[in-house]
Amino acid sequence: MSASSKRVLYVDHTAKASGGEIALFNLVNALDKSRITPVFVLASDGPLAEKLRRVGIETHILPLDGSVVDARKDSLGLGSLLHLGKIRRTLGYAWRLSKIARKLNIDLIHTNSLKADIYGGIAGRLARIPVIWHVRDNIDSDYLPGTVATAFRILARIIPSAVVANSQSTLARLQIPGRNRRKAVVYSGIPSVDAGDRMHLVHDGLDINTFDPSTAGSSELEADSDRSIVAIVGRIAQWKGQDVFLRAAADVVTMFPKTRFWIIGAPLFGEDE
Repeated sequence: MSASSKRVLYVDHTAKASGGEIALFNLVNALDKSRITPVFVLASDGPLAEKLRRVGIETHILPLDGSVVDARKDSLGLGSLLHLGKIRRTLGYAWRLSKIARKLNIDLIHTNSLKADIYGGIAGRLARIPVIWHVRDNIDSDYLPGTVATAFRILARIIPSAVVANSQSTLARLQIPGRNRRKAVVYSGIPSVDAGDRMHLVHDGLDINTFDPSTAGSSELEADSDRSIVAIVGRIAQWKGQDVFLRAAADVVTMFPKTRFWIIGAPLFGEDE
């Protein structure tokens, strides 16, 4: 770590190996550690914390009340947003997080989930530390209850110092006005031509050594060399679209009966059913 290295606190409400957490690990693991010193505070222990420790990244666990951690997006609404107990627990957690951030001499807070955006953003305000929201979710009424989506869009203009989105579509759904310099989409971390606009897309780091064609399922692929294989990859969840994939498969297989269809992923966050 160099003397000029910036200490960035990465905040997430979960340590499960969901897509956003895998993407964050890949991003942080690919950082230039001479310029950025990553520090993590997670609300629970789990696979992400284990992977971070394994590569030598400082990781702290600050437990968050289960009623907040386990709150499902489809159960949210105006009543849950105004639930005094949850508000009190969230604010208390943000206060504790702000004290940790000051103690760790953090220069920037980077939040990685919708829940972390809220309490991490408040913590940054309390500690007077800039906050970046890394938004990976579709903030719209087809993903969140309408009142929650609206509230989040308003907070996105107030709480963070800047917002980074994982795609132009995600950024557009946030509805941050016009050429606001606080919103960003960064292509592989390289500034766009119009540096004044600061519209960028952040791609995650990638270890290409993990993609070896001689491993992982090659024998099964060889056995099906005369078939076409169509796969959908991702966490198994109602809103991920595996049901659309199955309906499409039913149509395709009538025309191409040798086609095989793979659903690759696993349910998380109590969505097994």
